[in-house]
Amino acid sequence: MTLHGGRVLVVDDDPVNRAILVGGLEAQGYSAGVASNGREALRKVREGGYDVVLLDLVMPEMDGFE
Repeated sequence: MTLHGGRVLVVDDDPVNRAILVGGLEAQGYSAGVASNGREALRKVREGGYDVVLLDLVMPEMDGFE
């Protein structure tokens, strides 16, 4: 089942992983935003508009656990 119009924030420090995830999500009808670390992700989540966050746990600056 696809929730067309859903917004997903992909958080990963690896640009290849981000591109693969975003491509797959968009192919399924989702809108995807990206962040490369935890601090950037928090800023984007605070701005709002995301339904789901896909979060890498091991990242520089601020990891997924923080």
